[in-house]
Amino acid sequence: MFFTNLETLPKIGTFDIAEFFSRIGVEVITLRTVRRLGSAKVKTWNNQFFILDIIEHLASRTDFETVMVLDADCVWVRSPDAMVFDVRRRGILSLSQPYPESFAINGVTRPDMMRAAALLAGRPLPCVPHYSGGELFAATAARVKDVWRTAEPMWQRLLDAAPGEITVTEEGQFLSIIYEFLDVPVGTADPHCRRLWTALRLNNVSMEDKDSSRCVWHLPMEKKTGFADLFRAIGQNDSWVWTTDPDGLREIIAKTMGIPRRSGKQWLMQVAARAEFYREKLDKRARTS
Repeated sequence: MFFTNLETLPKIGTFDIAEFFSRIGVEVITLRTVRRLGSAKVKTWNNQFFILDIIEHLASRTDFETVMVLDADCVWVRSPDAMVFDVRRRGILSLSQPYPESFAINGVTRPDMMRAAALLAGRPLPCVPHYSGGELFAATAARVKDVWRTAEPMWQRLLDAAPGEITVTEEGQFLSIIYEFLDVPVGTADPHCRRLWTALRLNNVSMEDKDSSRCVWHLPMEKKTGFADLFRAIGQNDSWVWTTDPDGLREIIAKTMGIPRRSGKQWLMQVAARAEFYREKLDKRARTS
């Protein structure tokens, strides 16, 4: 399944995304982005809570046993069989991001999340919540319904709160609080997925990441570099994407994403991408000043 809020998927150059998904058997599900906090509460990334629209939709369906929803900047590099088994076994998987209590995660610390949880649910958590990354939502059909039953009234409370009253700004914080109330163990998705930082200064990648048994890599810094190269390869019928065996495919994807080390060309591409990012930021500031 591919979830989107677009009524019509775009063509990028000559590449027709809708036709491509139809050809490879991907169900496209269009949902309105209903859950937004608004500019008075968050300044950027106001689409972070689209996952709640997806969870609401999934909670109404009866045609699946397990589901794994991934951000668009994730890539499958191995068979999902072991991950599917763990979803069935545990009910919900959570992806641990072990930030210290003093670290501000998009402006919110874990103690802030504890205070927010009490306001959202009307009862306190027994301890400071752990933070689980929002790039992955994985659950059985029954547990999807549990998550939605917990999330729906908490979302309404968050929406009704005055700006600054409840410090929740993104989906990872919100889901982390829900997981704590549902007693979901922390880090059960860690053997299967990892957030890999491949930036110029922020880089946590090693050879172990390339060779590990994980089936999903989350690559937030590769949107304009590695994923651009991967997209071009997908659009070519005779490219390595379609002619390489699965094990070899992982090796080439790793190289494309700069794992474990970037090539000189990739460094230059990322410098150019960051320069463009800051130029756009300065232009926006100049227009609004």
